[in-house]
Amino acid sequence: MTSIFGAPARLGYPPRVLVIEDEQLIAKSIEDMVQGLGYRVSGIAHCVTAARRELAERNFEAVLVDIKLRDQFCTDIADVLLEMDAPFAFITGYSHAPEPRFERVPLLHKPFTAGQLGDVLAKLLGARAVHAARWPTVS
Repeated sequence: MTSIFGAPARLGYPPRVLVIEDEQLIAKSIEDMVQGLGYRVSGIAHCVTAARRELAERNFEAVLVDIKLRDQFCTDIADVLLEMDAPFAFITGYSHAPEPRFERVPLLHKPFTAGQLGDVLAKLLGARAVHAARWPTVS
């Protein structure tokens, strides 16, 4: 089976996506969708501490961030991503950004489809996101 979206990040590999999501079933669902779209998941962080560790690794091309992890808003994580100039989107059940300074950050409203996720990843990755019929689904 071929994927819908994807892109070579370097050396012909698809871009890596970091998922920051506290609900394990939702994180697994997102991981499956990301891989089904032809991207790679570089890691999954279920709490702010793990998210900071993953950000320090810089092992990603784009990040999907749940606005709220275990009753804690992730504005500090979003601020770090802005400082890094890293492409990211909020994945959320909320209808708006947590603070006005994040109004330009794309929002992906839960629940979402693989197609909606693919559109957001293509927007985040720009020129690195290309139609990827040649990319096999990553398991």
